[in-house]
Amino acid sequence: MPLATILFGSFALQICGAVGLVGFISFRNGKTAVREFASQLENEVCDRVEQYLDRYLKLPQQINQINLDAIQLGLLDVTDLKTTWHYFWKQMQVFDVGYISFSNPKWELVGVERLESNKFLIRQTSVSKTGLVKQVAYITDSRGNLVKLPATAKVPSLTREFLYINAVKAGKSVWSKNYQLQNKSVLSISNSYPVYDSDRKLIGVLGTNINFSQIDKFLAQVKLARSGNIFILERDGLIVASSQSSHSVVKNQPKHLSVFNSEDSLIQQTKQHLIQQFGSLSLLREQQKLVFSSSKANYFVHVKPWQSEIGLDWLVVVVIPENEFTEKIHANTLTTFLLCIVSFLIATLFSLFTTRWILNPILQLTTSVKKIAEGKLNETAKIKNFKELAEVTNLVTNMAKQLQKSFAKLKAKNAELKILNKTLSQSESRLAQFVEAMPIGVMLAEANGRISYKNTISKQVFEQAVIHLATIEEITKVYQVYLAGTDQLYPSDRLPAVRALQGENVTVDDIEIRYPDKIIYLEASGKAIYDESGNIVFAIATFVDISQRKQTQKLLAEYNRTLKIHVKKRTSELLKVIKQLQSSQKELIKSQEIAKQGQKAAEQANQAKSEFLANMSHELRTPLNAILGFTQMMSLDKTLTVENKQNLAIVNSAGEHLLHLINDILEVSKIEAGKTTLNLSSFDLILLLENIKQTLGLRAAAKGLKLVFEYAPNLPRFIKTDSHKLRQVLLNLLGNAIKFTDIGSVTLRVRRGIRKEAEEQRSKEKSQDAERLPERVRRQPPKALLLQRRLRTSEGAEEQYPIPDIQSLIFEVTDTGSGISPDEIHLLFKPFGQTENGRKSQQGTGLGLAISQNYVQLMGGKIGVNSKVGVGSTFTFNIQINISDCSEIVTNKFQHQIIGLAGTQGEYRILIVDDHQESRLFLVKLLSSIGYSIKEATNGAEAISVCESWQPHLILMDMQMPVMDGYEAIRRIRAKETEDTSRTRTIIIALTATAFKEERQKMLSANCDDFISKPFSLEVLLEKLSEYLGVKYTAKFTNQNTEAIANQIQPTLTSTEVITQLLQFSPQWIAQLHHAAASCSDELILDLLKQIPQDKAQLVQIFSDLANNYQFEKIMELTRANAE
Repeated sequence: MPLATILFGSFALQICGAVGLVGFISFRNGKTAVREFASQLENEVCDRVEQYLDRYLKLPQQINQINLDAIQLGLLDVTDLKTTWHYFWKQMQVFDVGYISFSNPKWELVGVERLESNKFLIRQTSVSKTGLVKQVAYITDSRGNLVKLPATAKVPSLTREFLYINAVKAGKSVWSKNYQLQNKSVLSISNSYPVYDSDRKLIGVLGTNINFSQIDKFLAQVKLARSGNIFILERDGLIVASSQSSHSVVKNQPKHLSVFNSEDSLIQQTKQHLIQQFGSLSLLREQQKLVFSSSKANYFVHVKPWQSEIGLDWLVVVVIPENEFTEKIHANTLTTFLLCIVSFLIATLFSLFTTRWILNPILQLTTSVKKIAEGKLNETAKIKNFKELAEVTNLVTNMAKQLQKSFAKLKAKNAELKILNKTLSQSESRLAQFVEAMPIGVMLAEANGRISYKNTISKQVFEQAVIHLATIEEITKVYQVYLAGTDQLYPSDRLPAVRALQGENVTVDDIEIRYPDKIIYLEASGKAIYDESGNIVFAIATFVDISQRKQTQKLLAEYNRTLKIHVKKRTSELLKVIKQLQSSQKELIKSQEIAKQGQKAAEQANQAKSEFLANMSHELRTPLNAILGFTQMMSLDKTLTVENKQNLAIVNSAGEHLLHLINDILEVSKIEAGKTTLNLSSFDLILLLENIKQTLGLRAAAKGLKLVFEYAPNLPRFIKTDSHKLRQVLLNLLGNAIKFTDIGSVTLRVRRGIRKEAEEQRSKEKSQDAERLPERVRRQPPKALLLQRRLRTSEGAEEQYPIPDIQSLIFEVTDTGSGISPDEIHLLFKPFGQTENGRKSQQGTGLGLAISQNYVQLMGGKIGVNSKVGVGSTFTFNIQINISDCSEIVTNKFQHQIIGLAGTQGEYRILIVDDHQESRLFLVKLLSSIGYSIKEATNGAEAISVCESWQPHLILMDMQMPVMDGYEAIRRIRAKETEDTSRTRTIIIALTATAFKEERQKMLSANCDDFISKPFSLEVLLEKLSEYLGVKYTAKFTNQNTEAIANQIQPTLTSTEVITQLLQFSPQWIAQLHHAAASCSDELILDLLKQIPQDKAQLVQIFSDLANNYQFEKIMELTRANAE
């Protein structure tokens, strides 16, 4: 195809196509924009109409509610008709409603009706004492002045049904049906609201109505297309409101026009399309957007259902003609078409001119190139019209000049090539001489497998001079090449030259060439030679005679055979030695089996000991539960004398001492069995130490000792470790110090371990603690946090460095007692080991320090003692900790004494199952006194029977009983609950005297909801019942003041300091406090303590704790001297 045609066609098509495409896109985008704009306009109009209807139809109810509130608040006196109509007139100025009224049961009425020209009609209806009804009407001007109606004017009457009767019947706010006021040609709707006094006596009825003509006005004000329309329909097709024409009344009759009877052609056409599309207007439940065509134009229709709280169900219809938006689009379309035609004509002329302008230089250049091709290198064209063609012309000219130079150079090159060929021949000759001089055979194979060269060594090996007729594949047959050690010809595909032609570089040593008088062993290699394109063009094969090496290998093999015979002989001797070793091993295995039997016997003994301790725990804890329970319950009796309370305290103290003894023995057993673990928790260290100080303060004060607690400045307050074990260790050490000190003081010092101590501890714990602690304990080393902390050194300077993983606390307990002899120190930490002073005191079992040592080791530390006879002792231990945050701390702020069940909570049935009568008796008395319904059972079988007949809410089940134990009883109870799905699940709490964690886990696995260990406190039992039954108690609360301790820790007062502070109070007050303590009246004591000033809060705390714990004798002791 000619270039002129291509250029002309491309220019014309591009311009016409671009103009046409722009016109088409413009037309399509215009139509899309019209539809989007129409849709957006419809949405905005529908939203405005919906918002207006929602707001306008709520006005009657809002006005009635305002007037009702004014009457109820006394702001509006409806008996004063003048004030009332004036109040209504004021409201009409604010709210756009048609009528506001009030009528009472006497048929009296006052109302304000809106007229045109900003005037209002005042109606008053009154009833005289003779029963005559008088109706008066006035017209007000814009300022509210009354203007009496002319005599010819008629005052229409309102239907009492709408404003009064319906509201009285309903007794609440009601809406009327649509109706027409007699003096107006518009429809209205009213809301009436009955008004009652405080005795529910009818005062009257408030009424407010609105006119639908207001909706017409609103729709007419909405900006829409010139010929568009907005109208509201009911579901039956009746027109509620329209922006174009009247619709509400026909011949002054309150009758809606139907869309079927409307004279508006647009409404008719819209109705027909909706009926055709949906069948019925009642089926329109969601908003719809439609487009329909008529003979005049296309219309956009948006139908949106609207419902109100008063039961109105209308359709809001917006109709917009499309032609009002598309007029300009059609005009623009014609303009675009004309522009396309003009553009095409202009583009055609421009293309012709441009084509000629471009082709002329190209034709000149073509002629010049043809002449150069003919050898006329000096005839070149000169083109300057186009830069690109000018450059091409210059290139062609330069090319012609270069060709002239090249032809000259080629002649010179030919002469040089002749010289190079001669030099190459000489180089090949020298290379051949080098190859011939090599001490190895060299063979060259072409790519087709033909051997093209073989040096002298190769010819000597193969003893053949002419080999060019043989290919590589034929070598094995021609030259008798065999696979070494066999009578098989060497496979041709394994020859190094063949494999080299395949791209492999190989070396083999299994080739032999056989001659009648000798065999030659060869080691051959093959390598491929590639050209510049990466194709294999040659393969070089080299080979060396290794016959001498093969002979050496034979000699070596003979030597190895001889050596093997000698080795076999020595192996026989070794087997005899091994048999002797096996015999010794069997004897060793027998010894190990004997040791295993001994270990098994030891384990059985330990198991028997554990079972014995468990049974002992059950047998001792069960009666202890009854003893301690009864003493706690009896101590709550306020009728007891002081002597009886002292006796109960002695019994309770003895029981607690026995319980501690049992716990110590069981704890030692758990430690020996490796079952003691850490229970890490976050807690307030300072609070724990202060609680210990309060616990031991009275004991120390009773002996006249000074109890001192000293804390380092950098001591962390919130830590994470086993608080129970730390408390137990401190109580043991401080208790021993107080017990064996008669004069002086007992001091506890707590400080933070420094970095050096922490690192030493970490390096030593693996070697020392790993050997000392049981395996189960070694598997649970304490964890520590790596934190950046600012520590204070002993000199007071601050150092900044990262705390290691292990952080430690160091505790020192120092006393001024009699001291410990060096010969007796080794007895301190042994179970049941006691010094001479310990045996003389006849107190303790010798288990406290042994347990403390194991607890300290379990917490990652060590304990030691430094003592001097006659001076005192210092026990020091350290533990590993983690630093915690105060947000992790959970504390109990209150103690309470349960009095009974709170309020009327119904009956709660509790079944007590225990084979020990004293345990059952304690629980029966305790729970019955609080208000629970109780039944008893002595074994599991009886418990199942009682459950069937009585169906308790909760069962307190002892697990070890004759006839049927608790485990089997629980299993059967749960099985029956599974069979009978209608039966309520019974809560079961196990009562156990065991102290072993494994037994407690076994109880929970047996479908128990929870367990309580014997002996238990009243608080624990009642809290469990409250947790599972949801009951509430009537309780007497006492504040422990832990929050105050947490905020500001102060040292505990000694007895001497308490007595000194009491001297500041009047003798009469101290005598009253002494008398209250002698009368065992905790309530009177607490009342007297309220008179103590706030700066003596610690003194209040001490006496409150003594009173709450019924230690009246201690209060009497502290107040005796001052009272006398």
